[in-house]
Amino acid sequence: MTIDHKEIIILAAQKRFAQHGYSKVTMDEIAADICTSKSALYYHFADKDEIFKEVLLLEQKEFFKQAKHLLKQEGSAQERLRRYFKLRIDLITRLQNLGAIDSGTPKEIRPALRSLFSEFVAKDRAVIVQILSLGADKEFVPDRLDAIADLISHVFHGLRLRQRSLEIPIEQFSTEIMLLADVVLNGVVRR
Repeated sequence: MTIDHKEIIILAAQKRFAQHGYSKVTMDEIAADICTSKSALYYHFADKDEIFKEVLLLEQKEFFKQAKHLLKQEGSAQERLRRYFKLRIDLITRLQNLGAIDSGTPKEIRPALRSLFSEFVAKDRAVIVQILSLGADKEFVPDRLDAIADLISHVFHGLRLRQRSLEIPIEQFSTEIMLLADVVLNGVVRR
């Protein structure tokens, strides 16, 4: 079995970013955590920004792996949508802890983050459509599921921006997101 040095670096960086946030982590600290030199990090990554981007990709992969598992679980589409919202709250909490969603993120890395975010939004929307489709005809009114998925995604992101800009505690944000789930389900549930 070969050792994947890049993966070791990414996992160490993920742990450090979660403890201290992006802006307070140095390449020296990541190297020290895995008992290697800073030059060994630079062999695999151009800079801290590239490592950070890989950490965010890892978070996204894990999130969508959990979402895929959620789609296969037993239960109604309504229950799955609620669980998906909780999964999204967990992701936002992890990203906040990493410092991925803070004003200290340098301008140089923001275009890469925008690219990751755009990819995330597309995949997120697809999962929401799948969940809504599972309930089409039986649980949900099947009209305009794509438009409903877009609306859920946009409102979710709007609430997230509000939470970030007003520094609303994650507990209050979680309550608002679950209220969003109730509002959506009350609007699309077949009566």
